[in-house]
Parts: sequence; structure tokens; C-alpha cells
Amino acid sequence: MDQERIYRDEPIPSSVPPRQKETGGSVTHKPAAFPSFRSEPAPRMWFSELPPRIAALKKMFNRNLFLPSERAAAFREQAQFMADYMTGEGEHFAPDMSFVRYYPVYQDMTSEQLCGYFSWRSDVRRGEFTDAPLSYIFVYVYEILMQIGVESAEQGYAIMQALLENYAGEYPRLTGYLRKWMKDYTVYYNLDADYRDKCFLYEIRRDGVAGVLASCAEQETQNLYPAIAAASGYDLGRSVFVKANPERAAEIVCRVYVQISDYYVRHHMGSLAERRFGKPQKRSYEMFRAAVFQDARPRDSRVYEISPNRRYAYDGEKWTVESLPEEGNPSVLDEFMRETDRQMREAYGFGHPLKVRVPKPTFQKIIGDVIAAYQEEEKLSHVSIDLGKLAGIREAAALTRDRLLAGEEEEGFAESLAGSIMEPESVPQSQPAPQLQPMPQPAPLLAPTPAPAFEPKFVPEPTPMPVPAPEPTSELVTEPAPALLSAQEAEFVRLLIEGGAWKEYLREQHLFASVIVDSVNEKLYDEIGDTVLEMDGDVPQIVEDYIEELRQAAGIRA
Repeated sequence: MDQERIYRDEPIPSSVPPRQKETGGSVTHKPAAFPSFRSEPAPRMWFSELPPRIAALKKMFNRNLFLPSERAAAFREQAQFMADYMTGEGEHFAPDMSFVRYYPVYQDMTSEQLCGYFSWRSDVRRGEFTDAPLSYIFVYVYEILMQIGVESAEQGYAIMQALLENYAGEYPRLTGYLRKWMKDYTVYYNLDADYRDKCFLYEIRRDGVAGVLASCAEQETQNLYPAIAAASGYDLGRSVFVKANPERAAEIVCRVYVQISDYYVRHHMGSLAERRFGKPQKRSYEMFRAAVFQDARPRDSRVYEISPNRRYAYDGEKWTVESLPEEGNPSVLDEFMRETDRQMREAYGFGHPLKVRVPKPTFQKIIGDVIAAYQEEEKLSHVSIDLGKLAGIREAAALTRDRLLAGEEEEGFAESLAGSIMEPESVPQSQPAPQLQPMPQPAPLLAPTPAPAFEPKFVPEPTPMPVPAPEPTSELVTEPAPALLSAQEAEFVRLLIEGGAWKEYLREQHLFASVIVDSVNEKLYDEIGDTVLEMDGDVPQIVEDYIEELRQAAGIRA
């Protein structure tokens, strides 16, 4: 048979090079004709080169786990196996800073990344917080949340606090997760009040303010006023009237709050505290949300109270939390506090008047009545009785009575009566009333003596006194009052009022609209006591109530 006609299987030529060996979990193709300019990854660590403990860990991996609960259970078993593992001398591996995973666990890491993780974890346990990727930190936190590798819950809390202090600056996202998980950790492991007060500081203060406002009628001013100021978006501390009259303003504000809250209650609309913070609500709660967590240990039913308005409960199967709504309505007190500030200024003639913004005349009347009643109390408190003058008043009354009975009239009687009242010390208390003396008889009239004849005499004209010439005096120079706004701010306000090209002006001056608006509001607040410019998205808007004040501040003549 002809050998040339026999078919032989031969490879088909191809421009695609053969697949290269996997290195570091990636596949690279290197053309034969062109050199590669990519940096080659570090050679992959062979299984036989791994530390025995990490090699044993890798044998536990199951790549067919997809449900979060399955992954969490597998991670818990693997973490318990590696709980006491520490790298020794000569076993230190650099962390892989490129490792990024959502919900990372051990089996998401390559051999090199596992070695780097356990080397870093050993450093942290020794108190050395070396560089690490964020995913490494999350894996370590997951271990602590399940009480793996720590002797007590208190030790686990301390480690998380140390991680927060050392890595939050580099990874801002870590702060939000750790703060929340540390609160759950405190409740879940029933830590004592010191940890509770530290973790839930904001919630405890907020609930305390809500509790004070709910019992406003029973509170003293020194307790109620700080709670009102904290709950209101209107900054009473910046009011010029409040700064000058802190005690008076505090008393009036508290009375206004009590009266308006009572009005709401009487009309079945809930108290002001309920309108501001809402009512406590009970809802289901997931511990350690967004973390890899699984705890198979049984837990007894219990309640963990944060404050009278916030408590966590576990019934053996699920967690619930009862608390005030997180958001509430921060602006519900603003209009009342501002109207109170406005009417206090008006009633006492103090500072720049504010514009009326309260929509309901009922509330204006309540506030006005409270201020009027307080002013009446102030007037009464200034009326004082001088007990030392009572004796003189009694003596004068006795003298008046005796003279009226005797039908006598005496010249200067009214003056003596007034003197006895105004100057009682001239009549000692122990001195008896003065005896009436008989009135003296008038002397007989004599014949008038004729007046001497008139003799005109020369009277020289008075010599005018020399008037000294006024000494030259220097003209009194007074420095003008400092302008409230800078030249840039005044020009910006002028352009806003006149509808000018304010955008182009800010662009030329390299200024941001929001920044200059905040600056104008800040400078005019002490003078006007209110916001004069507002931002509608990126566009500044003038509060129409204060357009004249803005004209004056910017030096614009009508």
C-alpha cells in the first residue's frame, strides 16, 4: 500500500498558545512571538509547602455550599479548628492587600492569602496592628462575634474596639458595621451596664429627652428646658434674646411647651413628645445583620433593657426590639420655638423683630398669653412693702381722724400729712400722737404807711462781658460700624436681589454657592435671628420676609 495515501492524525496549527499554568488563581496567555510586559504574579504555593495546620484547614473546604446559613455553619466549624493557631518564627507571610470579598470566609482565600491572614491575625493578637485588607478585618470580626478565639465576651469587645481605633481611619466603612455589631454583641452576650452605656450612648440620651418631654408638666425648668432645646431644630442658644435673658427665656419656653402640649392632648391629637418622637414600636430584629454569623448554642429567654423606651427581648427562637422610631419628626417644635422667640423680642422690645410664620392663630394666642402672664408675675414680684413705714402711716391716719372730728382746719395740714407718710422715721413708734394746740389770734391791722415819692435815678447800662473766642477743636472722628458682610458676600446678595449673574460672579471668585450662603446666614443670625438665604437644590433663594434687611446689610439703597 502506498504510504502517502495512509491517513495520520496530526495536530492542527493554531495561533493560540497553549494554556499556561495557573498562578495565583489567574490564567495568562503568553504569545510566542511577542514578549509580555505584564508583571508576573508570585509563584503559587504548593500544597506540600503549606504549614500543616493550614493544609488541614484546606481539606475541610466544601466548594458546594451556596446558602448563607451553610457557609456560616462551615465557617464556624473551620474557625473553631483554627481558634488557637498562631504563626511561629519563620512562618510569617505578608498579607495580600488585593483580597476583596463580600462576606469573606476562609475558603474564599487562596493558600497565600490564608497564610497572610493568619500571620496578620497573630500580629493583632500580639498587639501589633499591621497593614491588612478590609476583608481580613471582617473575617476576624466574624470569629469574635461567634466567641471564637476569645476567653470572654468582654475580651471580644475590647478586640473589636481596638480594631475600630486602629483601622477606621483607613477604612471608614468599618465604623458603621462595627458600631452596630458592637451594640448587638453587648445585648447578645448580656454585657453589664458599663458596656451598654458606652455603646448606646446616643440612644439613651435620645430616649431620656423623650421621657422628659412626655412628663413635661412634672418637670422643673432646669430639666425641661435642655430637653426642649435638644429636641428642637430651632437653635434657641443662638437667639440674641435668649443670650441676654437666659433665665427668663427658659421659663417662658417651658411654659409655652407645657401649654401647647396640653392643647394637643385635650384635642386628642397626642402630646408634643409623641408628635416629635412617635410611640414605642415592637418589631422583629436580626442580630449581627450583614455579618457571617451562626450560633448553635441554646439561649434562654431574656430581656435586655437599654432605657424605659428601648428594650431587646429573646423568646428562645427569635429576637425583637421595642423602641421609639429612629427618625421621628425633628421639625415639629421648630415653629413654636421660633414664634416664642419672636413674641419675647416683641413683648420686651428687644433686638431685631422676627417675621410671623406660625400658621395657626391659636398657637400665637397661647404663646402671647404665656408671655403676658409671665410679665404680670414679674411686675408683682417687684412690689415690696416697707414694714418700717407702717407705724408712720398709722400715726398720720389717727391725726387725720382727730382733726376731722374736731372740724379744724390748719394751714399746711396737707403738707404735714404728706410728710408724716413719706418720712415716718420723724415720728417714733413709741411717741404719743401730738396734742392739738389752740390756733393763735390774728394781729390787728395797722394803717398803711404812704409810699415815698418816686425819684428817678440814673442807672448805667451794664457793660457786656467779653466772650472768649472758641478754641479750635479737632473734629470728632467716629469710626464707621464694621460691615456685617464682606465685599464678596455683599456683592453676591446684591446680585441675588437684583437678579444679576450671580453664577458667573461665584465662578470668577472661585466660590461655592452653599458656602457663601452659610456664611451670610451665620453673620446675620445674631442681628436678625433667622435664616435669610436658603438653598433650593443648587440654587440660592432669598427668604422674602427679610429682603429689606438683606438690602441694608449689603448696603443697597432703595
